Amino acid sequence: MAGRFRWGIVGPGNIARKFGAGVQLSETSEVAVVGSRDLGRAEAFCVEFGGRAVGSYEAVLKAEDVDGVYIATPHHLHAELTIAAAQAGKHVLCEKPCALRSEDASSAIKACQDAGVLFCEAYLYRTHPLTAQVMEVVHSGRLGEIRHIAAEFAFGAADDWQNVRTVLEYGGGGLMDVGVYPVSYAMMVFGGEPERVSYLFKKSDAGFDGWATGSMIFEGGGTVSFGCGIHVQMENRVRIFGTQGMLEVSRPWDCTEGFRVKNHCSDDWEEIEGIRADRFGNEVDVFVRSLDHGFVATMTPDDSLAVMRTLDRLRADGGLVFPGDP
Repeated sequence: MAGRFRWGIVGPGNIARKFGAGVQLSETSEVAVVGSRDLGRAEAFCVEFGGRAVGSYEAVLKAEDVDGVYIATPHHLHAELTIAAAQAGKHVLCEKPCALRSEDASSAIKACQDAGVLFCEAYLYRTHPLTAQVMEVVHSGRLGEIRHIAAEFAFGAADDWQNVRTVLEYGGGGLMDVGVYPVSYAMMVFGGEPERVSYLFKKSDAGFDGWATGSMIFEGGGTVSFGCGIHVQMENRVRIFGTQGMLEVSRPWDCTEGFRVKNHCSDDWEEIEGIRADRFGNEVDVFVRSLDHGFVATMTPDDSLAVMRTLDRLRADGGLVFPGDP
């Protein structure tokens, strides 16, 4: 496209601040409009990252000087805002998870397709070159046949922590906030949806999953064990085990370090330096450069729907129920 891509930011919270900094570092984009129900928050954001402030989400979607929107509100608003953005003719980069349920994700994605706008769910690791390096090793056959993946993402907030991520109605809890990462990573490596899943979690007083362990098995026998939570600290790494070797990514989610590979016949690890890239700035540029293709190749709408269906199944297995579930 000619000129810089003009972003509208819906929900100027902590993750949006990192996104705004990424836009400043990007080669393609600028912040144009920032919307919050608290106008003061939007104004403070614009002082730091540019753009003009408006006092509602809807005003961002109606703005004529916005090409696409970054949706960074609480989880339960993602699908309806994606639909509204599509109907306004705006391209959509939506924070994960893109909905609380697969049927809502399907409706949101269909709205984007019907409107002819680009949709992508914002899994930062998917667009980062480090992940491409890992997948190159996986596809090279160096590890042999992939048999098992172990992955975690969790953080140890205090048990009495109060946040939008601890509200059950908003999709709060470990699985939807951080568990989506190991689940989607394993699906990327195995290339499809699991045949069977299980999910065991510690239920908080508010009803959400405070910490948990899950498992998945894929066609061909590949297995996955994953951990997640918002009230426990884990190692937050990914390990991929094949018949010939194993690979370990120590920082798979923020992609700030490289990874290492070891053959089973050796005790020595080979350290592989990761390609450096600002994770948000890179995500922004990948999105904008994908406009002509109609999809972001590393996280397609079909990928998002597959992950959402798997999250539905994990919740059903564990008995994790959100208000409004059928």
